[in-house]
Amino acid sequence: MKNSAQIVCRVCGNRSNKYLFTKKNYQFFECCRCRLVFGPFSPEKGFFDKLYSKSYFADENAGGYGDYAVEKEAVEQAALKRVRKLNALRAGSRKLLEIGCAFGYFLGKAKDCFDVSGVELSDYAAKYAREQLGLNVIKGSIEEASFAESSFDVVVMWDVIEHIPSPVLALKEINRVLRSGGLLALSTPDISSLISRIQGKSWRLYDPPYHLNYFSRKTICKLLESTGFRILKIEHCWEYHSMQYLCHALCLYYNNIVCRSIKKIIERTIFRNLMIPVTCLDIVTVYALKESEV
Repeated sequence: MKNSAQIVCRVCGNRSNKYLFTKKNYQFFECCRCRLVFGPFSPEKGFFDKLYSKSYFADENAGGYGDYAVEKEAVEQAALKRVRKLNALRAGSRKLLEIGCAFGYFLGKAKDCFDVSGVELSDYAAKYAREQLGLNVIKGSIEEASFAESSFDVVVMWDVIEHIPSPVLALKEINRVLRSGGLLALSTPDISSLISRIQGKSWRLYDPPYHLNYFSRKTICKLLESTGFRILKIEHCWEYHSMQYLCHALCLYYNNIVCRSIKKIIERTIFRNLMIPVTCLDIVTVYALKESEV
């Protein structure tokens, strides 16, 4: 096990960290200052290209989505609700950027109301968004995209900030590309949720090496405030998923004979593509306004 004195918190830079547990051979620590929970490993060059390759989106044995294309309808249903919420919060906004846009399903719905752009780490997913949906999507991180200052009215990150190795740098760049008073919306797992506290290390969203950072409501709000944002609203989010995906997720996180049997049964029925709204009350959506430069 690494000496905790050698571990540096990704958010506040503190070296006083408490070892929590090991899962899938990855260690988890909690920062004694800001209370971020994180996996301290530093991704090497090319790590994300391998991690978010085609298999992440199209191979049910790879640990990612299984078959992301099957989730198109589910993502689009959630997208319509999210677009309505964004319009209600910032009526008249024009330019929207999505960070971590995957295949571009959200952007495909958002373009009816916004002038949309996206950035995506996966070359496979970014290419799909450009070629199949005709979207303006850049392969890379928000820092690598090098957008002009104050380019966007709205920036969104749906289930993305937990994947980012340098969340402070990413939020500072988001602050730079957002106009004054612009809206940032993000969703992320909530380690202060009841199910997280009950399940401990078995919680499905402790998911290394994909998830690097784990926030509570308090820590995500403190991080946003420290990077120039004012919290507007925070709420639990409901997601839409197909029965097929939910069975895949059950087997991925709780791989036992009961889950595998249910998955086999569902996959043989007409219910496999049934879309249902689900929540474990362990993912939060935060809406924040750019209040100051950083």
